[in-house]
Amino acid sequence: MSGAVVIAIAFLGTLVGLALVQRGRKNVAAVVATMGTLAAGGVLADELHSLRESPAERERPRAPTPSLWTERPTWVAPGCEAAPDPALCSGLAVHHVRRCDGCHSLEAEGDALSFVGLWGRERSLKSADPVEVDRAYLLRSLLRPGYDVPADYEGPPMPRFRLRGFELDALETLLVALADGPLPEGTVGPAPPESPAHASALP
Repeated sequence: MSGAVVIAIAFLGTLVGLALVQRGRKNVAAVVATMGTLAAGGVLADELHSLRESPAERERPRAPTPSLWTERPTWVAPGCEAAPDPALCSGLAVHHVRRCDGCHSLEAEGDALSFVGLWGRERSLKSADPVEVDRAYLLRSLLRPGYDVPADYEGPPMPRFRLRGFELDALETLLVALADGPLPEGTVGPAPPESPAHASALP
């Protein structure tokens, strides 16, 4: 910010402070004056810092602030470490361990519960307007399964599920891979446990 901005902040703070003093609000006026002083001081500090930088430093592009969401590592399910596609293998692991495979087919059967060709498509619902099947739809269907019921589904309601973030990521990877059809023949799922000590597929 320029010096003009500093002057404007100080001037505005002065006007507001004088108005409050005239109305007998001296305590509030003191708070406003303090806040104006702090704001002007912060702007001046930034200006002084920028003046100390060389022209080359000022023109250098700033590194983006790292995002915790984008920087977090991809989770790999036990038994998928050596798979050709560990992320897809982890999606298959979640699909099995969370018992999704009891109702949701990965084959092109064309029923209302098949995961094949679902991702990215518009889906008609019984009690709401059609929606696109995306991450928000997936999460909402898990937390409120009675809300987004497919229009062509007749059967018992799905129980509520609370998947952890990495499980949701893995399931999303699986649905994305199924968007254009069944998985290619030979797609590798999680390897069976080697001993009872590794019986849990998810931590």
